[in-house]
Amino acid sequence: MRECSSCDSPSAKCWCVDCNEALCNVCVSAHRRVSVTRTHHLLNHHPPAGGVCPPPIKFCRLHPSEPLQLYQFVSEALDSLKKQLEVRVQPIRAWGVRVGRSLQDMESRLQELSSSQLNLQQELQRSYGILTNILKDRMDNLLREAEV
Repeated sequence: MRECSSCDSPSAKCWCVDCNEALCNVCVSAHRRVSVTRTHHLLNHHPPAGGVCPPPIKFCRLHPSEPLQLYQFVSEALDSLKKQLEVRVQPIRAWGVRVGRSLQDMESRLQELSSSQLNLQQELQRSYGILTNILKDRMDNLLREAEV
């Protein structure tokens, strides 16, 4: 028989899996009353020989009667990471919207500049044609006057 880990009584009858301790009947009763240890899992026998006890069993918060499995720990970790990532991504998305608007504004201005450039080239060609004709007419007049 083992000694109780709490009160050193020589008559420990149960084993708390969560605390990894032997308990007598009086301490088991106290263990079940205290809010911190109320949900601990008690065995009516001692752990296997050699004092090696399996790790404490954790239970699901949403389903208290279901022990947690590895995938639940991974799922909780992934949910936490997803929330953290979302917090980090929101400002980037906001910047993306602003950058998109700026890009559209720049493209619109570029189109306006291209249109203005085309209009300016056409106006210059028209002015060149007019000036060329005026100079040609003046040259013809000067040549006629020189002949006379």
